[in-house]
Amino acid sequence: HLGVSLISERKYAAAAESLSRAEQLADQPLATPGAASTGIKAFELHIYALCMSGQTGLAQESIRGPWEQSLRDRGVSAGSAEAALPPFWLWMKATFGIDPRR
Repeated sequence: HLGVSLISERKYAAAAESLSRAEQLADQPLATPGAASTGIKAFELHIYALCMSGQTGLAQESIRGPWEQSLRDRGVSAGSAEAALPPFWLWMKATFGIDPRR
């Protein structure tokens, strides 16, 4: 909630830090049901906040590993047609040049 609040206040660097912590907390073994989706949303907002704070290079570096892991989790190879970008990542690519496939 803090990260989203900081985004609404246009404090993007602080939001990125807060959302990074939220991702880590969602990955804890004691996470409550539904925490995985919370972690995914925190990750997406973290990348967005990095871009909005002018850290697109860091955002691009940060996306690659999680993207490849999400493909492996779904049993999809990186080069297959099923590896097409979801709408949010298409928008991130068009808006900030962030492409998890590179």
